[in-house]
Amino acid sequence: SAGPDEPIICVISPGADPTSRIHDLAKKFKTRCLDVSMGQGQEVVARECLAKARGSGDWVCIQNAHLAGNFLKELADYLSRESADMKPSSAELDPGMGGKAGEPSNDAQPGFRLWITTEPTTEFPLVLLHRGIRITCEPPSGVHDALLAIVANLADDILEEVKTPFWKPMLLSLICMHVLSQERKRFGAIGWVVGYEFSAMDLLSSLTIVSNHLFNCQRKAKAAGNGNQGVVDATAIDWEALRYLISAIQYGGRIIDDRDQRLMDVIVKRFISPDLCSNGAIHLLDPRRFAKLHHLYRLRVDEGSNRESLVAEVDALPADIPEVFGLDGAAERVALELAGRAMLESLERVLMCRGTEGDTGEHPGNERDLEQAAEASAAQDPDHAGVAHKEDTVASIDVKSLSSEPIRAVFRMELSQNPSPTQMTHLRSSIPFKGRCMHLAAMSNPKALLNAVLQDFARRHSSLTIDELEIEWTVTKLATGGSVREPPKEGIYFWGITLEGGVVWDEQRGALKIPAAASSASSASS
Repeated sequence: SAGPDEPIICVISPGADPTSRIHDLAKKFKTRCLDVSMGQGQEVVARECLAKARGSGDWVCIQNAHLAGNFLKELADYLSRESADMKPSSAELDPGMGGKAGEPSNDAQPGFRLWITTEPTTEFPLVLLHRGIRITCEPPSGVHDALLAIVANLADDILEEVKTPFWKPMLLSLICMHVLSQERKRFGAIGWVVGYEFSAMDLLSSLTIVSNHLFNCQRKAKAAGNGNQGVVDATAIDWEALRYLISAIQYGGRIIDDRDQRLMDVIVKRFISPDLCSNGAIHLLDPRRFAKLHHLYRLRVDEGSNRESLVAEVDALPADIPEVFGLDGAAERVALELAGRAMLESLERVLMCRGTEGDTGEHPGNERDLEQAAEASAAQDPDHAGVAHKEDTVASIDVKSLSSEPIRAVFRMELSQNPSPTQMTHLRSSIPFKGRCMHLAAMSNPKALLNAVLQDFARRHSSLTIDELEIEWTVTKLATGGSVREPPKEGIYFWGITLEGGVVWDEQRGALKIPAAASSASSASS
């Protein structure tokens, strides 16, 4: 167990937030927990909370510590001096850590505990890391486990916050909506065009929005009288207002793509619905499309439900299937490929770090990799040998010959990131077309190139602004980029695009189609 002078360091992954569990633990020990979310100007607040808690024996939870590297160094220095029984010499630290400048700090009360939540960062002091107790916090994977983790940790005061039959169905429905929104990211661009990290605070804020609205409805019902004693009718709930506040304001505050916002509107509309008030059932599968399976993915909840019954409902859910997200069954293959790719990239980074540590030559590991890439490129393309060298990368491509400044800026950004020999080959192949015929594999950030095309179009048509434009895709009859003889008059040619999610391109019809095998499998599951 931790002591007063041993910080408890929670290394968190995106989507994981142990704050609520820390508060529940504090309640169990009948003590207070003071929260400080680090950011600009929060160092002073953190010092005051630490000084107060050390004297009173309360707990302090410093959140997002990776945003306050300088404060962590101060904290590490202070704890090191205290453990050595030295007098602090920093006047900046002393007001927040107890005592006056030049005087010994007061000993912490036995009940004092310091919690620190941080994302992985190289700026975290090793002294503090070695001194504390380290805990890793990762979000559960999958709809079943994520729902179970949230429902099992629901506080009783949240379950009984609003005395109305609609509260608990709406509570569980919001949790389902939050989990499905989080888990969609494992399908890559099929789930969300841009990956978003919806946090526990988004869910808590949405619950607050719903509870406040139900309280207002109760007050209006009591004021209206009619002998209903404040009983809320389903027609009194402003469903459209709730959907807008949750979808466009709370979750929409993180969304930057219009298509993702439309998707979020559909998800919220599905789970914030008057149907909750009529049957108290939450369907994770559409009953109209999946008549044989929807009852397996149904959660029952009513006014008398408690935490144990909700946990039993969630625990009875079968394994996740893509149809829960409104996706085709073939999307699971995409999710597995992305997960495998991420694992391989992690292993590659670990091996590269070990290789760099073991390098005893004159060149660091990064330079050595560049030399190896240059040799491989020279063997494949002798006419352009050496383009992978760091000092020759920019010089090997005449950026000035490109068609516009926005496209030139994108090329400079790509060249500054030490592209691979394959990327360099594709980048060079676009030069005769002024950068307007591009293999997708050449770009580490294809969206930046598309934005550059919009900027170029807006500059050449002064009556339009970039906010009024959007990308329109047309599939040509050209086989590959080698079939192109001149750049397009407007826009850009992209080739090397692959399809995911089990669909293929029908060249005769000029449209997407689902292969016969995938189509029969989907119909069988429904």
